[in-house]
Amino acid sequence: MVDAQELETVVDALYALPPTEFIGRRNELAKALRSEKRQDDAARVATLAKPTAAAWALNQIARRRPDLVDALRSKGAQLRQVQDRVLGGQAEVPLLVSASDERRQAIRDVVGAMSEALETGAVRRTDEWVRTLEAASVDDRLGELLRIGRFTTVVLEGVGFDGLLAGNDPVPRHLSVVPPLPDPVAVVVDPVAVVEEAARVEAAQIRAAAAEAARVEAARVAAEDRAAGIEHAARLEADAMARVMEGRLTETAALEACARLERSIIEAECALAQLRQDLASSRQSKAAAAQMLRDAQLALGAAKAERRDAELG
Repeated sequence: MVDAQELETVVDALYALPPTEFIGRRNELAKALRSEKRQDDAARVATLAKPTAAAWALNQIARRRPDLVDALRSKGAQLRQVQDRVLGGQAEVPLLVSASDERRQAIRDVVGAMSEALETGAVRRTDEWVRTLEAASVDDRLGELLRIGRFTTVVLEGVGFDGLLAGNDPVPRHLSVVPPLPDPVAVVVDPVAVVEEAARVEAAQIRAAAAEAARVEAARVAAEDRAAGIEHAARLEADAMARVMEGRLTETAALEACARLERSIIEAECALAQLRQDLASSRQSKAAAAQMLRDAQLALGAAKAERRDAELG
């Protein structure tokens, strides 16, 4: 009987099998689980997808060289951190180029180990491996699939770089001016004094009102000037933000172009390595053929000599 923990081990071993053996072993395992009345586990196993040839190779390198896989994921995390710092203006582009070079070397190490692990004449999917390793280095979900070696297919699209820029526009504050209340006027019993005082108070109030009106007008003009200045500053800031965004977009496009170039470089290097390997094999085959020709010529000469001896005898 297979318990839950053993089932995970069996599934892991299932993805370590050659693709040609996957379906048969999967069906046997599902049948055994059904016989144990474990319908849910059987259904899960029965739906496990057979890995493609390229995915199977990725699964094998995860088991044979986990150190290279861990190094690749570490370089991918480092690249993400540096990218965020560059887009946030906290680091320079050369630092991003250096981090990208380190990740590219980590991908090259994994692809090289995969090529060595495959048998001579096995089909190689270098471009598919590169795309998948790029994605797994920066995506936690794909990185975990790579770590446990359970890929069923490969990534078909390249990984680019994304950035987000957000900001707050300044909001002008409008000030309201409230005139102060006039001081209370003392009441005088003398009627003439009251009239004179009332006139003086009225004149004072008129002058105060005029002064307040002038102050309010000056404050209004000053407020309008400040509002105009703030609006102008806001337009300048918006223009600057637009230029920054345009620059960031241009930089992002350049980074994506750089990523595509990196993939092309890796693919070209891997293709060159394969050509060198094929050339070495061809030279070995040529040397073997030359030796067979010499052996045949010697055998032919010996046969002719033996025939002459037979004719003379």
